[in-house]
Amino acid sequence: MSRIKDNRNFMKSNYYEMKDIVTDQMKDLQQPHLQKQYDMNSEIIDLIPIDNINIPNDNLLKNIEHRKSHRQFIDKPLTLEELSFLLWASQGVKSVIERNNKSYATIRTVPSGGARHPFETYLLINNVTELKRGLYRYLAIEHKLIFLN
Repeated sequence: MSRIKDNRNFMKSNYYEMKDIVTDQMKDLQQPHLQKQYDMNSEIIDLIPIDNINIPNDNLLKNIEHRKSHRQFIDKPLTLEELSFLLWASQGVKSVIERNNKSYATIRTVPSGGARHPFETYLLINNVTELKRGLYRYLAIEHKLIFLN
């Protein structure tokens, strides 16, 4: 068989082979948390709500076409507003929905197969206005940061 045919066969659906698999959802097992639990007494930082962020109306295609890596960085800190937007755009939760009265899912700004996969985003902050240096975790559902260390 040619390599092209091999690749096509590899990409074809094999759902019929999986018909006997019983998933945790089919077993009515409790769904895992939508995000990792955290200590409510931790230092939690409110991020700028997406509706309050002033985003320049740049042309996305133009920005992608002119994007390039830089190896020399400026000393200008990232603003809390810029960080808030970057976190929301890359991992933000637009809504939490209930499914079939027994499970929940997050509708995010990025794809997730079946809206089932929790994302955990950790940041090492060195130069952001209004934030001290350290390790943070993004709480996507609340759109907040939690200071870890």
